[in-house]
Amino acid sequence: MRTAFATGFLLLGAVFCGRSSAEEPANLNSAVRHFLHVSATPHFRYGLADLDFDGVDDAVVLIQDRRYCSSGGCPMLVFHGTREGFKPLSSSTIANEPIRVSIATHYGWKILIFTTAGRGAALLRFDGSRYSRNPSVQTKASASDLSVATTLALQDVAKK
Repeated sequence: MRTAFATGFLLLGAVFCGRSSAEEPANLNSAVRHFLHVSATPHFRYGLADLDFDGVDDAVVLIQDRRYCSSGGCPMLVFHGTREGFKPLSSSTIANEPIRVSIATHYGWKILIFTTAGRGAALLRFDGSRYSRNPSVQTKASASDLSVATTLALQDVAKK
């Protein structure tokens, strides 16, 4: 009986926890290459979070390849997670770590918060179809915004 209980508990844990942090999402490399129209995957870091409450993790990707970055930061891509893989949602310029996910929402998607060079932390809101492209003109995040946000654990992607 204890074994059946332990097995059931492990299965439930796998369902509720989603992918392990060591397991790279299946088509994220190809989604990034396709979005950027390149054949070689640039260096990037990614974090997974369910931004739209649909039960499927979305991917926040921070490109960290010098060819794409400027003194202000690097491009950040957001991919909508589906059961079939990742679909491009939006791209933003000049993002830096840390990237935070707010508990607050806008048009049903969680607000993203990240640092921009010279402006501090900016609120990046979903507008009904995408996140804003230019974070430097967005509202600056307050101490209250930062206190209720979770820092997204970004992981390096294995080049393929």
